[in-house]
Amino acid sequence: MRVRVSAHLEDAPRSTRYGIRNTHYALRNTYFVFRIAYSVFRIACHVACGAAFIAVGALLCACAPTEAPEPTLAPRAIRVEYPIVPPDVPMLDQDGQPAALSRFRGRVVLIFFGNIQCRESPCVDALPKFLAIKQALGARSAEVVFVMVGADREADSPAALKQHLAQFDPTFIGLTAERSAMRQLAVRFGIHTSEDETGLLVPHAPFIYLLDRQGRLLYFIQDGVPVGEIVKVVERVLEEPQGLRSPSAALARPWR
Repeated sequence: MRVRVSAHLEDAPRSTRYGIRNTHYALRNTYFVFRIAYSVFRIACHVACGAAFIAVGALLCACAPTEAPEPTLAPRAIRVEYPIVPPDVPMLDQDGQPAALSRFRGRVVLIFFGNIQCRESPCVDALPKFLAIKQALGARSAEVVFVMVGADREADSPAALKQHLAQFDPTFIGLTAERSAMRQLAVRFGIHTSEDETGLLVPHAPFIYLLDRQGRLLYFIQDGVPVGEIVKVVERVLEEPQGLRSPSAALARPWR
């Protein structure tokens, strides 16, 4: 802001000129003070608006319904809607004798696939679970066969299986087969097999499988299902109609 003083005022008395000059300075200072005050006011408005937006946003976030965490399903025994009978591939038991799954018809079979060298579930959990299930079933455990299938014929040889199973229960059954037969059997159980860096045939099977008295694949039992629940499933299957004309013949001649 400029205050221009006319030239003819130069002839005015000195006091008059000083008065006009002081008035000019006063007006200029007032203008600068006004500009500063206006700038401070604008800054304060922006700060206040920002604080208000933050407060409103925080309030909305606090009032908004929180998303519930996705429910995690507990491990369970899954019943197969259309059960199939696994193929009878040539196998050997832990005594080196020819074996086949059909020899267990008339009894319920709990079976898992693994390797003796495996240190993951179900390899390390299944046999202790089998032992607990057998004890819980009591006399009815005679109607159940507990089977470990060693996927690699060389690493899981009959002698190795026998020694491994003896650490838990010598009545448990160990089965193994050549790789072509093992892959054929694994596919019917829905199991993918692959070779690790050492050439070991590894089954990717995180289940214990249940075959009913007719040899049908009836249940996939997920890892983590409590022993008590598995026992109830086995007892329920034992009470189901056998569907065999002479189940007593199968029970009278135990496979082993």
